Amino acid sequence: PVFVLPAPRLTPDDSAQRWQPALQAILDYLLQNNIREIQVVAALPLAQDLSAAAAVENPSSDVLAEDIHNVISNLFPENIPPGANEPPPYAGLSTAFLQLTYPWLKTSGSGVLNESLEPPDGTLVGILARNALTRGAFMDATKIAPAEISDIFPYLPSQETSVPSTPLVWNQSWKPLIIRVSLFGFTPAGLALLSDVTTYPGEAYRPARVHRLVSVISRAARQLGERLVFQQNGPAVWRRIETSLGDLMTQLWKLNALDGATIQNAFSVRCDSSTMTQNDLDNGRLIAQVTFAAAATIELIRVTLDLG
Repeated sequence: PVFVLPAPRLTPDDSAQRWQPALQAILDYLLQNNIREIQVVAALPLAQDLSAAAAVENPSSDVLAEDIHNVISNLFPENIPPGANEPPPYAGLSTAFLQLTYPWLKTSGSGVLNESLEPPDGTLVGILARNALTRGAFMDATKIAPAEISDIFPYLPSQETSVPSTPLVWNQSWKPLIIRVSLFGFTPAGLALLSDVTTYPGEAYRPARVHRLVSVISRAARQLGERLVFQQNGPAVWRRIETSLGDLMTQLWKLNALDGATIQNAFSVRCDSSTMTQNDLDNGRLIAQVTFAAAATIELIRVTLDLG
């Protein structure tokens, strides 16, 4: 059977009052519990101007790109704090911890759903999982061909699916959807994932693979810290941490996750008296600092790892 009822849609008020707080609660939980290795993936809702009751009485399948841009401009501000080099929690949902995807999909299994449409977040998660297993989590997932997708809704004009040729100026110019969300669309080879990005309003953490790379490093540091938690905090442990993290970063560089013709240009690892204060030492905190150039990014990224 084909279900002709319209797929669920949200008005701008619904997005601001219901959908955005739900996502914000998840992101707040990750922040408050210092869960650095998690990436939230969600589907951008279909937009409508009418309320739910009015939409039932006046069914319409019109979903305009302008409506989506209204949602994005309200919920994903582009302001970046000066000097920010790590992904803090920004206003609204503009953060490296969130990856939104759009438009909705028609797949081999969506025929039993309203309007035969399914939200694209499940498909994106499958692509990310396959990418992590076959190429590495730190690689761009757009190289993975999606399976069992037959169509998308709504159709998007070409200006929404093309990356601008001019440099992006944040908080000053209009951005196509391909810049702000992980977008599915048509290519000469068929339907594909066109962009693999977070909602971070800047170039350092906008590529989602950069956030995943930081998560890989954070997880390795956490596991290393768990093995050393009962060791005496001193130069011997510091050298061990520098060596272990250096070996990890070298392996990532060999896998083309980092930019730089040499190891010295690609990253640096420090864990010594210069990365910790006396207060840190007195309270058993061990802090390492990793600076690296992620492949194809234009900014140097610094991650401070508290292993204590």
